[in-house]
Amino acid sequence: MASAFLNRIKEKMDPKVTFIVPCYKLAHYLAKCVDSILSQTYKNFEILIMDDCSPDNTPEVAQSFGDFRVRHIRNERNLGNIANYNRGIGLARGQYVWLISADDQLRCSYVLDRYVQVMDLHPRVGYVFCPNVELREGMETSVMTSTLLGNKDTLYKGHDFFDMLIRRNVTDAEHGESRWFSVEAPAVMVRKECYDKLSLFPPELPHAGDRYIWCLFALYYDVAYMAEPMVSYRIHDSSMSSELLKNDKGRKIFSDEITVCWQLRDRAEAMGALSAVRSCNKAIVGEYLRWLYRMEENCITIECFEESLHSYARDSREESRFLALVYARLGDHYFWRRDLMDAGRFYKKAVKKDFWTLRPQILKCILKCVLISMGSVGTVLIESFSTIRQQILRLKRCGRQS
Repeated sequence: MASAFLNRIKEKMDPKVTFIVPCYKLAHYLAKCVDSILSQTYKNFEILIMDDCSPDNTPEVAQSFGDFRVRHIRNERNLGNIANYNRGIGLARGQYVWLISADDQLRCSYVLDRYVQVMDLHPRVGYVFCPNVELREGMETSVMTSTLLGNKDTLYKGHDFFDMLIRRNVTDAEHGESRWFSVEAPAVMVRKECYDKLSLFPPELPHAGDRYIWCLFALYYDVAYMAEPMVSYRIHDSSMSSELLKNDKGRKIFSDEITVCWQLRDRAEAMGALSAVRSCNKAIVGEYLRWLYRMEENCITIECFEESLHSYARDSREESRFLALVYARLGDHYFWRRDLMDAGRFYKKAVKKDFWTLRPQILKCILKCVLISMGSVGTVLIESFSTIRQQILRLKRCGRQS
């Protein structure tokens, strides 16, 4: 009895893990989130409910748990998401920090135990994460495929993981095809020294700060992946991303995502990580293209792209090189959509901007330009090539599935 009492006192004084639960207008979800933490089989933790001056009944809910490990911290004024996260990290006493919003929850009672074991066993690991299960209207739907990295627990070398995360794609082991990949914050437990030594969440990147942080930590630390989906991620219309999309048609998200790639390239260069620099260069091209492919939807124009690139490129030579790479890929995009006028326009812009950068693919560009210039005959040939290409891709997919 005395031993249990002493252990209780020790845990109160020296928690191994700090859960940071930011809460603003989410009191109706808070109890489920905190209860999912309190039910963990691993007990040495504290919970900081970071009440961002919420106008609902968050204080009443936060004070209802009757557990010494739960602390309610109410900001005197509304700080906003990022500043609230960072204040919580600054107050954390744990060796490990887990940031989970009040509308998300843990779905397995043993997830913390597993996380702590892997972090204790591997001191080079900066953070551990698992796939998320979508939670819609109180019901679990399916595993978020974008958070899957296979069906077995894996330790990744930091720079290998960085390459996947900054470029946001992984190769699907089952079908051999690339697909979107991301790490979602509610499923991540971080070694606190990562925040202390490298960075807190950057306030200037309200949409993409978490992506920046996970990539940055992977530049310096290894990463652990647990294959079992052990966290529920709530999907609803009041999320910050939804609000940003409503308010500015995605322009702020575009700016944040592009900034992440350029800033991480600077960090990689400063530490002499050449492979990471190459990954960032590919990510910069890929990120611009991701938005330009959907120009009609998100109000990001060619002019927005060119202005952004001009503001980040170090000199005119680098600017021309990136312009050529993006224009050539845009040309391919429109070529295979059979929009030959736009395809030709972008191929010509690419070659004009930087012929030498495009040397590995210049013959393809020239051939496509020739086909486009052949009028109706070229159109027939393009249709034929497109049909053959689609059949080859279909056969490859069938071969991987068989």
